[in-house]
Amino acid sequence: MLEARNAELEASHAKREASHDALEARNAQLVASNAELQRELQKCQVAYKDLPKHVTAQKEAEEGKKVEEEVETVTTKSKGRKRKAETQYNTRKASKAVATISSRSRESTKFADESLTVQQMAEEEQLSLVPSTAGVTLKPSQTKEGSGTLSTSKDSYQKMTVEKLRARLKERGLMVKGKKDELIARLRGK
Repeated sequence: MLEARNAELEASHAKREASHDALEARNAQLVASNAELQRELQKCQVAYKDLPKHVTAQKEAEEGKKVEEEVETVTTKSKGRKRKAETQYNTRKASKAVATISSRSRESTKFADESLTVQQMAEEEQLSLVPSTAGVTLKPSQTKEGSGTLSTSKDSYQKMTVEKLRARLKERGLMVKGKKDELIARLRGK
């Protein structure tokens, strides 16, 4: 009887050692994947940290170009009277520069969102492996509200000015002429 009980205990001990070895192997895999995720997160953070310096340098360079872009001076006549010369700026180049700056700022938010999603995926993977004890549930960290989304409700378009609506249309490459209702319809895709 004792020998049978001893054999049972040895068998259960062997099973526990096997499951312990499997858990240790899985833990080693998780540590390796966690280290890889940390490296990716650090790369994203370094890129995001250097972004403001890069943007300010570009803005300064573009401001230097704007001074050089004073292209034409025009004398206008009104009722037969000559007026002072008015300087006109090359607005086409300026609008292109604004579009590139706005697209770069969207790219920077992509880096931040990617780092958050990588971190969330790692946390969710760890939470799925750790069994919840005593009815306690663990939650992964929450992302900030509205990060990287450009969705707007129908009412918010009505509150926007025509200039802002035209800017949104220009970003999307759509026609910017027309009344406010027409601009809103284009933004909604009707």
